[in-house]
Amino acid sequence: MAGVYDIDGNKIIDGEELEDLLPNRLLIWHDEFNTPNIDESKWSPQYGRYWTGMNWGSADMMRNAVSGNGASYFTVKDYPKEDIDFSTLLMHTAGKFEFRYGRLEAKVRFPNKNPHHSTFWTLGTGYQLKSNGEDATTGYGGLTPPSAGEIDIAEFNNGYVGFRTHYSDAFDSNEFLTGGNVSSLTSTPTDWHIYSIEWTPTKIESYMDGVLKSTFNTESIEYSNGFNPFKTPHYIVFNSIPKLQTDSGSISWGVAKTDVKWVRVYAPIGVTEYVTESGITIPETLSVNVNEKKYLFPTFAPSNPSDATIRWFSSNESIATCYGGVVRGISVGQTIIKGYTNHGCVAFCKVTVT
Repeated sequence: MAGVYDIDGNKIIDGEELEDLLPNRLLIWHDEFNTPNIDESKWSPQYGRYWTGMNWGSADMMRNAVSGNGASYFTVKDYPKEDIDFSTLLMHTAGKFEFRYGRLEAKVRFPNKNPHHSTFWTLGTGYQLKSNGEDATTGYGGLTPPSAGEIDIAEFNNGYVGFRTHYSDAFDSNEFLTGGNVSSLTSTPTDWHIYSIEWTPTKIESYMDGVLKSTFNTESIEYSNGFNPFKTPHYIVFNSIPKLQTDSGSISWGVAKTDVKWVRVYAPIGVTEYVTESGITIPETLSVNVNEKKYLFPTFAPSNPSDATIRWFSSNESIATCYGGVVRGISVGQTIIKGYTNHGCVAFCKVTVT
């Protein structure tokens, strides 16, 4: 059943009206970027970054993007704030749309500029870009990256577009391990291309313009507590980063924009109906030590809903926090962790920190 669905699973448009729609696939989430501004019901700006001469700072950087007939996001020179030289954007769907398995793709044109870094990617919800369930644009929480899992669907870096996955050697580790590496997907990154992944419980396939480029086996990645960063929900990220270059002994910046025609998520192969969750389950109680992290391992009913978003709250963040289902003990005491879905399903866990 082809079609496009809103957050409640209601069919809102016939799929035939969309350019480049995949035949015989169920489109469960998308953004055609056809509104006057970036749709902030779908995207959040992640703090933005600006350069003050020696250090990065933080600011609301949704101004570093335009929307209409597609979208463009870019670095900005001479950001109108004292001592700020350049700013850049990272926008994501954390807490608004998160999914597990299916096909994610976008039609992207990268800048004709070096050096520059721009990426279309996903992050596992265990590394969360928001604060205590709110639509915050500052702060990180949960696992230390890359333990939560990262899928770089199209990473433009100094003229090359690559695919790779990142993970770690343990549940909460800074050790970066890489799989599915393709250092260059195309020799024409400044042309329009469709970059895609097909994500299943056992593998992640990378595609460009419908051609298979790489297959990464996710079965081999599992931490000692049973957590697999590629078997938990992920959210979508677009970002750009200006990079320093040396030209005749002087320092200058690569300032450029990335164009995105659309981004789309399809249900897994064979799924023909939008699946709305009817409930979620997490442990009723949990004990953690101060500074210890544990994952709540939420389960959905049915097991693979089309929208796997869970927003997490701690009733007392001075006792314990919860980001993306990852509970961290802060101080001795008790707090209640609450998780709820986009369709109103709720689960509670009493956390005791010792």
